[in-house]
Amino acid sequence: MLTIQELKTEYRVNPLGIDLKEPRFSWKIKSSENDTMQASYHLSIVSQNGTVWDTGEVQSDQSVHVPYKGEALLQPPDTRSKLELKTTMVRKLQQKGRLKLDS
Repeated sequence: MLTIQELKTEYRVNPLGIDLKEPRFSWKIKSSENDTMQASYHLSIVSQNGTVWDTGEVQSDQSVHVPYKGEALLQPPDTRSKLELKTTMVRKLQQKGRLKLDS
């Protein structure tokens, strides 16, 4: 079994009150199979008005402190993060979370 666990924004799962314009994202993968590693990630931030930022697929094993590189985040009422990973076992995973920014 392969899962994404703890999709976090600034060390918090589904945080309320993020006051940073450029937050960082982290996640963990858990696998019941040996030697399963992340091969790429695709992270996007979506508000009710559409996609705010999208990394596209990034060939990287980085899963800690992935920086937000979009336009400065303002105060959308409801913002969600979406993460897709590909692993060395050629499996695709998806996890969604939410974050709320301070005004």
